[in-house]
Amino acid sequence: MGRFAYVFGSNGSDAFDRLRYAEQDAENIAAALSGPRCGFSVKRPAPGADTYDLRRQLNQLVSECKTEDTFICYFAGHGVLDAGELFLVWDSTTPDLFTTALPVADLVAAMRRCKARNKLLILDCCHAGGAVGLRDGLGTPVEEFKITAANHLVLMASGRLEKARELEDIGGGFLAVQICLALGEHFHDADRDRDQRLSIKELMAWLEECAERHNRYHPRKVPCPRLFGEQLGDFFLTADLSSGRPCELTSPDDSTIVLLPVAPISVLSFNDGFSQRFAIGVAKHPVTNAQYRRFLESSGYQRSPEETSPRGPVGEAFVSDAPDRPGRWQGPFEPWKDPAFNDPRQPVVCVSYDDALAYCKWVNTNLFRSSEDGIVDVVPYSIWDYATFGTEYPTHNPSGWMSGAERAHHKSSAPALVDMERSRTNERGISDLLGNVWEWCSTMYGTLVRSDFRIERGERPQLRGGSFLDDLTQIEPFLRASELRDGPRTRHADLGFRIFMLIPLASLPEPVRTRLKLCRSLDGLEHHLQRSVLGENTDF
Repeated sequence: MGRFAYVFGSNGSDAFDRLRYAEQDAENIAAALSGPRCGFSVKRPAPGADTYDLRRQLNQLVSECKTEDTFICYFAGHGVLDAGELFLVWDSTTPDLFTTALPVADLVAAMRRCKARNKLLILDCCHAGGAVGLRDGLGTPVEEFKITAANHLVLMASGRLEKARELEDIGGGFLAVQICLALGEHFHDADRDRDQRLSIKELMAWLEECAERHNRYHPRKVPCPRLFGEQLGDFFLTADLSSGRPCELTSPDDSTIVLLPVAPISVLSFNDGFSQRFAIGVAKHPVTNAQYRRFLESSGYQRSPEETSPRGPVGEAFVSDAPDRPGRWQGPFEPWKDPAFNDPRQPVVCVSYDDALAYCKWVNTNLFRSSEDGIVDVVPYSIWDYATFGTEYPTHNPSGWMSGAERAHHKSSAPALVDMERSRTNERGISDLLGNVWEWCSTMYGTLVRSDFRIERGERPQLRGGSFLDDLTQIEPFLRASELRDGPRTRHADLGFRIFMLIPLASLPEPVRTRLKLCRSLDGLEHHLQRSVLGENTDF
């Protein structure tokens, strides 16, 4: 599907009061549309072109469009009504508008002939409503102008009897500046549904809000931009950057890491004082028995000073003597000695928060060559929430949290094998975030994750996800460690963890880096990780 745009603007001629910003507005719109977020192939008039050249170039572009394409035509400059008809003033326009200006009717006719399924004419000029016969408070039926409902739209900076505004304090025409902000600096504010795309509906809501806010606080009012036409299906000004399947990498502990569609973050290096940019990834599956066994055999990790040699996890199992009597946690329970828990492909259980941290330290210290390979840690709860629900602020309503996975392993007696068939995988490509095992999560006030990077930790771990024991239609998948009897030292038979990974942005392919840079930042993670922590290096 092609994305094409024709963008032109003129400050006018000596026959009219010259504008200050129209030509610059056209340049800014062209830059926004041709940038990686929108991905349009943009054509501009050649220097010295007259209105006949404009018609020829526009008609040529229109004739090349195919049904599956998107086409946008943008004009910035003077709009003049003459004998009820709207003309666009060009560099060489004289008072003889009929022969030297560009009739808007020619643009409307060209757009009508365009085969593209999605087409948008943007008129950033005075009296723009004259293009479709709109008068203040009045309208003309779509059929009269032969504008079909197949996403053939006209966006106008003003009504037929209104004047568009150039504003010195923002350095441009109101409509152009706000469109560029919506596609650039304020994209994530304009993207109301947070799907990393900007629809025409979201753009109009953004423009109306900006106009209302401006008129509330400024004596020089601006007209509220208007949209004419009817939509058939979605119309996005931005390109689809999702690229289908999520991008996956393999970490040194053989975890499959799924890159999240969130903006990279900066982490300060204490060796040289410079920050490094990292993409954020989450393990597709919880850490398995096989992975945890390699960790114990390689590291010699001991859960307590009393241990003389490492062994498998030990904790407590949930025991219920009768269906009508409340159950209790009872131990010792050694899951690797129980056939219902010891399959290498099942999530490891009976691990505490410190056990999970020790595993991450082992990956960082022994499996990575340097911080240029990445940084592994326990998943911060804000990352877990986003990976599961697509937001840092999930609902506590059962119908909402169960939407985080089409299927979940719950109301069972033992954990399931990790989901290699994608039957419990959510739309972000991550499995078993709900059900199977509760997962330890850090608050991510920070963690010392490598000897050359320091991120300060706050000791308030949480758990997420629910487990095979729970009925997730009744039990919230959110739990603070302080609600457990032994807090972060708890080792229950339904407690596991998964890792998350900070991947150096420079190590990723350019198309992936571009997509990630355009994504939304996670407010909670940015707040905690981008606080530079000064001091000496320490260890876990």
